[in-house]
Amino acid sequence: RPQAFQRAAPARPASATVVPLERQLLRYVLLGPKLVKELEIDLLNQNLAETGFLNFIAGREVDENASSAFLIEFFQGTDFEQMVFAAQAEIEEQRIPVETMAFEFQSVHVALRINRMNQEIDDLRTRVNADPRLGQRLNLLVKELGQLKNQRSATPG
Repeated sequence: RPQAFQRAAPARPASATVVPLERQLLRYVLLGPKLVKELEIDLLNQNLAETGFLNFIAGREVDENASSAFLIEFFQGTDFEQMVFAAQAEIEEQRIPVETMAFEFQSVHVALRINRMNQEIDDLRTRVNADPRLGQRLNLLVKELGQLKNQRSATPG
């Protein structure tokens, strides 16, 4: 005989939203403006608004001791104001620890390098049949990609 359930099933957990790596970098730069000097702009997706912000800020001379408040004020009244405001709210909501910020920033850069290498490998795979000389470059990239992935998995956190 079927059993009658007294309670409703628990709600499904909300799926985690995938945040672009560039958005994560934006948060870390807002938390620690001195990280601007370490940005690798060529790894960023140039089609994202966050990249526009990061390109803009990377082109400025940012004082090593600049505060988050300084950056937030600096972008008031610009095209980036709403994005910076939203990122600031995300920082407060997520309570990103300042102590791990530099490590997280570097981790995002490793992930960006891995993404870029995957793109290059995919591109070479499509071209290697037409030009077998590209096979050597493809093998080298696959090896470097493996090393990067090992570096990422060997780091704490």
